[in-house]
This record gives sequence, structure tokens and C-alpha cells, in this order.
Amino acid sequence: MKIIDNLFEKSLYKFLKTYSNSGNLTTYDRSFVDILKGAGEQKDYVGAIRDAIEVHSFYFSKAKFRVYKNVNGKTEELIEHPFNQFFKRPNSISTWWEYAYKIPVYWGLWGVNYFHVKRNVITNDPIGFQQIPPSLIEKQYSIRTGVLEKYFYVDGVNKIPLNIKDIIEIKYPNPYSERDGFAIVNSVADQKTVNYLQMHYMKKFFENGGFMGLIFTTKQEMRRVNFDRTLEMLENKFKGKDKAYKEIGLFDSGLEPVKASYSIKDMDITESRKLTKEDIFQTWKVADVMVGRGTMDRAGNEAAIYQFTSGIIDPLLSFIDSSLSLFVQKEWDDGSLEIIHDTLAPKDVQAQLKYYDNMTRIGGLTINEVRAYEGENEFPYELCDVPLINVGGAIVRLDTGKQIRVENETDKTNDPNGAKRSDLREDLLVKVVGDERWLDLKWKQFNSRHGISLRRFEKTLKRYFGDQERRILEAVLNNYIVEQAFNLENENMILYQLLEIDLWDIMRDGHKFGSFQFDLGIDFNKELLITEFDKISNTTLKINDTTYESIKGLKTESELQKAYRQIKESRLDNIAITTTTGAFNAGLLQAMKDAGFNKKTWLTMRDSKVRDAHKFMDGVTVPIDEPFEVEAKGIKYLGLYPGDPILGAINNVNCRCTILGGE
Repeated sequence: MKIIDNLFEKSLYKFLKTYSNSGNLTTYDRSFVDILKGAGEQKDYVGAIRDAIEVHSFYFSKAKFRVYKNVNGKTEELIEHPFNQFFKRPNSISTWWEYAYKIPVYWGLWGVNYFHVKRNVITNDPIGFQQIPPSLIEKQYSIRTGVLEKYFYVDGVNKIPLNIKDIIEIKYPNPYSERDGFAIVNSVADQKTVNYLQMHYMKKFFENGGFMGLIFTTKQEMRRVNFDRTLEMLENKFKGKDKAYKEIGLFDSGLEPVKASYSIKDMDITESRKLTKEDIFQTWKVADVMVGRGTMDRAGNEAAIYQFTSGIIDPLLSFIDSSLSLFVQKEWDDGSLEIIHDTLAPKDVQAQLKYYDNMTRIGGLTINEVRAYEGENEFPYELCDVPLINVGGAIVRLDTGKQIRVENETDKTNDPNGAKRSDLREDLLVKVVGDERWLDLKWKQFNSRHGISLRRFEKTLKRYFGDQERRILEAVLNNYIVEQAFNLENENMILYQLLEIDLWDIMRDGHKFGSFQFDLGIDFNKELLITEFDKISNTTLKINDTTYESIKGLKTESELQKAYRQIKESRLDNIAITTTTGAFNAGLLQAMKDAGFNKKTWLTMRDSKVRDAHKFMDGVTVPIDEPFEVEAKGIKYLGLYPGDPILGAINNVNCRCTILGGE
């Protein structure tokens, strides 16, 4: 990591320095270079600015943008819209991840980001775009109207005009100008100038002995002749660094110097440097913990991340949404099109559960309303649609004002003291193996929430295979063979970027499903599931190996289209179900551990589709941290949960099993 940091520092400084020497450096570039020159050790300040920008860059690169159509206030995602492909591979040599990463870099140093749209020479349709460094773009405004007329690409030798319709300009909001974006680094430049003057003042102070310039005071009335004599004595004996501390001063008239700094140690110059770095991080609104500075507890860290993503990153990404939406609306002549990113701010699960609990207690929400908000199927019971309140221990229906009947004797528990159960988690423990209705309800609850995650992941896979097919076909039509066009490393990188979003979302769904059932007040923690994420993602990436083997040797467009049609029809559902089951159950298992359960039980759907090996596992209970032992075709496999990649394809393909918690 240190090697990468050093390389970034050197390349960034060299990049800016090169443009400075060539005469192509903008005002923003010069400000940045001035900071480096005045800072003494340039790498200290390059590092601080780099760290601040990189925090923004990593969050930007995680954002997922989608195309929607807004009709009468209702938005519908357009999965097949051609602009979606630009968020995967904007051109044949770059990825959207790279471009999203560099937007904060360009905003930080220049205050603007440019995309140049590439078009089909025959149809004039957009086929991609290229990100251009702002230092290579010049703008020309009308002298008469002040309206932007042209863009030019300037490389120091050539000045090439660009069609204004082919430029997507995204400026960082500037309160001082409508034409230019605001380079964030300018704020740091102003602070550095102040510190630079402070350092020079300190230097002059000590060059003059560190003694002159002090304030003296006296309680006596001093006549003019005494004042002149005292001033002459100070100048003759103590002025200048050569005389400092070599004489003893005796002052008359009750004259006393006001205490001040007499040495470098007394005057904390290092505090000024610290202030500069703090100012850099404050300029980018980055908390110390995000750049490895300071210490904070988990709650403080999560609060800082939530505040940063919800208050800084998401609003900036929404600004990018608006800029891209304007382009899409003009390009496709459809004012209902919108680009909207998936929010990066983490949900406050604990606060949401508390809200539901409080609202149901006062009759503000019904049980089915809560389930609808969370995407769950509604219960068919009458009371689930009725607002209820607790009055002195009695449950009252607000629609009729009547108390719900007292339960029958047969409904009471077998507690020897006759007490009713109050533990909300008890209903989730494995009761009696023969209680088919209860087990069936548990599986249906799992299947409902699992189905929501599954449908979302199916859309991701459909987009991925569609984009991959277009990439391969485009290369083949340009006289490449499939073996050259299918770059396994690149395909795995693209797929991994998608998995990094979707797999964590599915795991979070599993944990959320468990948290809501177990009345759990613990938020989802990625760090506890990194191992499971790596296992599942590495297994899912192998689909590209299988795809390559199925299209290797194909030569014509029709052959490739047929192959990808078979992939989507036969493999897509299997991949989606298998991956979703593993990731969802991994998150659910972690929720069980967070809730304090010490046992887990395998639960199948118990229908004709359940594989024989899993029929024997139905109802098997093991300690929470111990693996299940599943025997398939004479071989024993060990896995922590249904869908665990260690169980192998023989157990995991199309698996719909889940787990229950127990004590």
C-alpha cells in the first residue's frame, strides 16, 4: 500500500508540474502546485489531499446508476435502455468504476468533469463516452450574449473544436460563478497562504532576537524623557538575533514585559501544520476516522459514515443524476427519463425497528402495514389489518373500541406457574418437529423475503449477461475471434464490481430478516461476514469460466446469440437461486449469532423437489458454530448453512433450504 501511495504522490505532482512547465496549467492547477511549493515537504500535503479525495472517489465508485422512466409520478426502471451499458463499459478500454473514481479527483483539482460522447458515424447514435482531463478543455463564450458557444480539446499543440452536444459537463457547484465549477483545492490554497505568512512572521520574530516587538506595561506614570531613554536602551542592548539572551535587562519606572514566547519550543509551530491538514479534511468534509486518524467507537464510526454518505456523498451523486438526466432527456427526446443512483447511506435498522414498535404500540401502524413497508407478504388474519393498543395489559381494537377476548385455557403455555410467555424470540425456537404448520410458516416467511432478493439479483445477472453478449458480438464483428474477445480477467472484474454491491445487499437482507424476527437491535456488520462474502463471490465468478467454454470456437453472430440465449434460459435462474440462497442464509446465520442463539436447525421446503440428501437433513440440529454434515452420493460435505459454497454444487444448485435458530 505504501508503494501505491508514493506512486500516487509522485505521479500527481509530476502531472501538475508537467502542465505548469508546458504553459497549459490552469489557475486551479497553479493553486495546487503553489500549495506543494509552500508546504516544505510536498508529500505531506499531497498525501492529505489525496486521502481526502480518495475517500470521495471510493464512495463514488460504489454508486450504482440506473435509468428510470417517470410517468405520472411513478418511476419504472428501464433495464434494457441503451444508456445502461455506459455504466458498465463506457468504451472498449475503460470501465465506469474508473470514471466514477476520477470525478472527485477532477472536482477537487479543477472543479469540473467532462465526458465526450462517442457516436456511430452512420446513425449518429451514442455508443460510448470518454472522460477528458479538464486541463485539456477550453470553453468559448459569445462576446455579445455570454452564452457558451464551443468546446476545444487542447493538447498543447493542437486545438480541436468539439461539438457542444457531445460534451457532458458536470461542474462542482460554485456559489461565485455560473460558468465555472469550484475547485475544492482552492479553499486549501487560501488556508496555506495564511499559514505561509504566519511562518514568515515567526521567522522574522526570531531573527530579531525574539525580544523586540513585545508589549511592556507599567503602573507608574512615565514621562517622555524616561520613555525615550528606555527605548534607546532596549534597541542598543537587545535588538537583533546576535544580542538576544546575552544581556541582562534592568528596567526602571516599574516597566515589566508581558509574558510571551521566547523560543521555538514555546511557540508551537507544529500546530500550524496540524491545522493545515485538519483544514484539508474539513474542506472535503471527511471525518478523521475515514483517513485512519483518531479513534472512535463503533457507534461513532457508523454515525460518521452515515452523516458523510447521507449529507455529502448522496447529495453530490444526486447532482450527477441531474446532469446525466438532462443529457439522456435531450439525446432520446424524452423528458420522462431520469438517471437515479442507489443511495449509499446505510439504513438505520435499529431506528427503523424502534419506529415500527412505537407506531404499532399507539395504533399508528397495523401489522400488515409494517410487513408491506418491509416487502413481506401480508397475513390473512383480521387483526393484522386492525390498529391495536395496549390499555392496562388489555389489547383494544381502535376500530371498534372493544377489548380482544381473553385467550382460552388451551391457548395458555405449559408453564407450571401458569404464567404466559413474554419472550418474543420464543416463537422462533424449534418447537416440536411434528408441528408441520409452524415449520411451514417459517419456510414461507423465509421464501417471501428470499424471493425479493432473488428477483433483484436476477435483474443484475440479466444485465450482466446482456452486456457481455454485446461486448463479445462487437469484437467478433470487428474481426476478433471469441478467444481474443473474451478477456476472463476483465469479465471477472466487471462481475466482481456487481457482486460487491448485490451480495452485500442480499446478506444484509438475510440479517435484516433475522433481526426483525428476533427483535434484534444490532446493525449489520460487514466485517463479520467477509469470509463468507469471499467464498460466495469466488464461487460465483466461476460462471465466466463456464461461459467461455460454451462459446469458445463460435464464429458467427447467430451462433453467439443462440449460445447466450441458452445461457439466459438454462443457467441464469440456477445461478441466481444458488447465489441468493447462500448469501441470504449467511446473513441470517449471523443475525442468529447476534441474537444469542446457540443452536441452528436445517429446514427444507419438504416437497417433491427437495433433493434426497436434504430430506435427511430436515430437522437436523447442531451447535450454532458447528457445520452441518450432508452426505450426497456417498461423500460427506461440511457446511455452516444451506448454500455454503463448501457444500459444493451437488448440494447447492437451486437449493431453497434455510435455517432456524434455537437455544
